[in-house]
Amino acid sequence: MKRWTVSFLLAAVACTTLLLASCRNDGGGSEKSSTSPIGRVTLMSSVQDMSGLLYLADARGYFQEQGVEVVLADTASGVEAAKALAEGRTDFAMMSDFAFVRASFEEDQLVVLASLAETDNTELVCRQDRGIETPADLRGKRIGLKKSSAAEYFLGNYLLARGITEPDITLVDINADQLSEAVAAGEVDGVAAWWPITARTQQMLGDTAVSWPIQEGQKKFWLLVGRRDRLPAQPVLERFFTALVRAEEHLAARPEDGREAIRARLGLDQQEFAVGWAQTRLHLGLPREFLRLMEFEARWSVARGLVAAGKSLDFLERIHFEALDAVKPRAVTIIH
Repeated sequence: MKRWTVSFLLAAVACTTLLLASCRNDGGGSEKSSTSPIGRVTLMSSVQDMSGLLYLADARGYFQEQGVEVVLADTASGVEAAKALAEGRTDFAMMSDFAFVRASFEEDQLVVLASLAETDNTELVCRQDRGIETPADLRGKRIGLKKSSAAEYFLGNYLLARGITEPDITLVDINADQLSEAVAAGEVDGVAAWWPITARTQQMLGDTAVSWPIQEGQKKFWLLVGRRDRLPAQPVLERFFTALVRAEEHLAARPEDGREAIRARLGLDQQEFAVGWAQTRLHLGLPREFLRLMEFEARWSVARGLVAAGKSLDFLERIHFEALDAVKPRAVTIIH
């Protein structure tokens, strides 16, 4: 009787173990697919809150959960990231829609995979002690910016709306991470840039700073860009985007925790972070609006002689839809 009881107990334990294993693997082995390492990607981005979904997915382990090793590298601007992508030094690069347009005139293989944010964070920060009190005082002044960045586009439109043409001022091409120092040292009279560069510039100039937002209702999209000829395999892309969706859901469900993770990655105090955060909306998608915007920016660039006039770009062909279509189709509003 005792021997029978022991045998029965052992059999029961074995059955229970098999049952638990079966439950864990229910749904086509979802647990295995979410943890098995399948790929590695490198991504370059300037350090700003618009890359918040990337930072949150990394901080909360969502990339690792999906079996994708993501190596994030910092750079000064989207223009620099685009250059690294063209040269094969990174798999993905984050850049503004305008930076993508300008880079596309030089590199045929660049494709947009998604927009991760939209923002209204571009400003013109000038020195009052250089005789600048209003935008009308900009004539004859030297303005620093990173050429081919969104700041060049927004500044051009801002000046034109006030009757100031580009020949009326001198544009000085300066790396984005050197703009604050350049205006503080008096090398230029003002700078056109984005947060947090503008916040740092104002801090360095103190009471002599005067600033104006220059987007004037125009959106800036923050794009995830790759090379068509070197994209990771579709399963890797789908896992990568699944991690970003998890980060987006985390931010919606636990906004304070999500914001804190992003703030910590940026290394800013609460007050500094709040300024930029109020201007930015993190959202994973491919909205129809940014396609129209890029087409306009291309015409704008050609009209000003910034790019070759003979080259026509079809931006619908410069979008890689497959990854986001597979993971978050409702966020794709571009007809294709």
